[in-house]
Amino acid sequence: MMADFLGDDILINDDLDAVIAVGSGDFSTVSGVDCVVQDIIEELSFPYGDDPSNPGRGNRLMQFTNCDADDQLAAIEMAQEVKAVLYRDPRVKAGSVQVTATPGAEGSVVISFTTISGQVKENLVVPISSEVRL
Repeated sequence: MMADFLGDDILINDDLDAVIAVGSGDFSTVSGVDCVVQDIIEELSFPYGDDPSNPGRGNRLMQFTNCDADDQLAAIEMAQEVKAVLYRDPRVKAGSVQVTATPGAEGSVVISFTTISGQVKENLVVPISSEVRL
């Protein structure tokens, strides 16, 4: 039953396009912790101000693509931003998020967290791009 709370959704690919199941022509779906992961990746690719109907949605990770990869302050700020995004999701257990961030043009974040159902996701690598992918 807890997997139901973690959600189910249409599966999207790396380009954030819906995936169609071969043979049936139906949309493929994702559920449980995989749904949480997909939602987190989508949120992390969404800059502030990109959704006019929800101006509070998004993050400021894009701004760190202009920083040097060894900028420790930028890495700390990126990690804080990622944690803020994850903790807005009620499916993520409070206090469970760990983030390692690397700023720069080839920047990324590595995330580990626990869902409220106790499922652990470790070493989720999310590249940070200066391009809006939506």
